[in-house]
Amino acid sequence: MDIFTLLEGKLDEIASVQSLLENNDYVSIYEKYDDVLKELLFVESLDEFNDFLEEQGDLETEAFLLALASKRNICCSIGMYESNVPELLLQYLQNTSQITINTNVCNDVYEFLVTTLSEMNQLNCKGDKRYMLLLDATYCEGVFYIFYVSGMEGLEEWSDTHIERIV
Repeated sequence: MDIFTLLEGKLDEIASVQSLLENNDYVSIYEKYDDVLKELLFVESLDEFNDFLEEQGDLETEAFLLALASKRNICCSIGMYESNVPELLLQYLQNTSQITINTNVCNDVYEFLVTTLSEMNQLNCKGDKRYMLLLDATYCEGVFYIFYVSGMEGLEEWSDTHIERIV
């Protein structure tokens, strides 16, 4: 499984985004997805986006699709240095399941997310849904993406080279 397979049927814009990126139509990408680019790359204008492209060469499709999925509420994104991780995770979990979590503040975001989501998956081991935790460090130290997926999606081997699967 990779990010394209994971988002298939959940994010209708995959083909459109891939086409724009393959054709290097970055102006259209910016015009259509400026909110995603501002969050992913911290660019505030088309000029800043063009500066980014000049420096980097292109936009990584996988990282962009994850940020877009988060904007479309297909998954939850949590930055490596977020200060309110328990609250963000609790809000997402309340939207996807009825299980409660211990929201004690944890200084290590990675440890907190891995522990909590692993426990959630164990509690729901006979269910058909599970949580998947991905880490994208393409443009910053790390952004975690949490997906609530069907049981088989959650068990398939991960094969994306740009995005790391944690849970």
